[in-house]
Amino acid sequence: MKPNALAMAGFDFFKDMANIATGTSRHRARSQDWRFKDKAWTENPIYQRWAQAYLAMTDAVRKNDPRGSAVRRQGARRKLVTSIVTSTLGSHEYAARKSSRPC
Repeated sequence: MKPNALAMAGFDFFKDMANIATGTSRHRARSQDWRFKDKAWTENPIYQRWAQAYLAMTDAVRKNDPRGSAVRRQGARRKLVTSIVTSTLGSHEYAARKSSRPC
């Protein structure tokens, strides 16, 4: 990845994070996404922003794959690895389950 492209990607990511912080983010979990089925992800503003930050991070990683679409055979493998890494970094399912339990 070229330095200018990397700098722009970083700028776009931080712009997304600022939008999340101000509540104007375009990132929304798809209704089919099992990771965000718990109501805490939509009812709790902190968890909602946490989910948006996770989605922004995964988008940034996917968009800025330095190999691009030139290596089509490895596309599915890269997508799987990206999904595993970002899901591990955003291990949020436990927190959401814990938050939805009564005290």
